[in-house]
Amino acid sequence: SGFYPEDGNKFNLLRKSIEKLVLNDSAVTITQDASPALGHGFRVGFLGLLHMEIFKERLENEFNQSVVITSPNVPYKIKISQPKLVKFHNGKTELTIVNPCHVN
Repeated sequence: SGFYPEDGNKFNLLRKSIEKLVLNDSAVTITQDASPALGHGFRVGFLGLLHMEIFKERLENEFNQSVVITSPNVPYKIKISQPKLVKFHNGKTELTIVNPCHVN
């Protein structure tokens, strides 16, 4: 899911809060992300929806952070086998799609 601060000026506070929570929860993965609509934030990976909800509650209760959360999604890996498509994608035989608007 994407975690973005409700107030864009509080990005650094959100980063510090998430980093502190992750110290006690090795199952959480984080990467920095940016959205044209929501600004700077993080892609946060969880074991499931309950895990995400508990993490969000802890951010709100322990660190007083108000966040906007996007729908959870899963990255898809695509293997390309047609020579024309491999050439079209600059020789890449595998693509990872996190967001349909952005193909890596």
